Amino acid sequence: MLAVTTTSGVRILATSTLQSLRTERGLSASFAAAGGLIAVQRPDQSIAILSTSNWQPQAIAVGEPTIASNLSFSPDERLLGAVGNDGVLRVWDATDGTLVASRQLIESSIQSQRTKPPPVVLTAAGYALIGDPADKVNAYRVCDQCLRGL
Repeated sequence: MLAVTTTSGVRILATSTLQSLRTERGLSASFAAAGGLIAVQRPDQSIAILSTSNWQPQAIAVGEPTIASNLSFSPDERLLGAVGNDGVLRVWDATDGTLVASRQLIESSIQSQRTKPPPVVLTAAGYALIGDPADKVNAYRVCDQCLRGL
């Protein structure tokens, strides 16, 4: 499957035929690696984590409201991470949507030099990798308990 952001929402397409499977109300989306989950940033600032088998919400990411255009699942699909338009890295439990960690990133490298949040990658070693405007990748240890043992 493929997710495409349009003016009418997030369109989910079948990769083999490019036929539309469904449209979700949203601003951006990201699939988990195995394709069984998709995270959709909704206009109301919530993030819905949907099962692709039945398109029902598995969880709604709650906590601090923000708009995050780059969503990323951990390798085991247990966590969802994003950097919001406020420059805060947030990590949620993908099974129930609770906020498990947040970290304010350096404002000057996020807010003053970017028009949108940078992408984030959650690693199996417990780090969030985030690009910055100087073409560097910063590694942040997010949460010893929530990311350990992925």
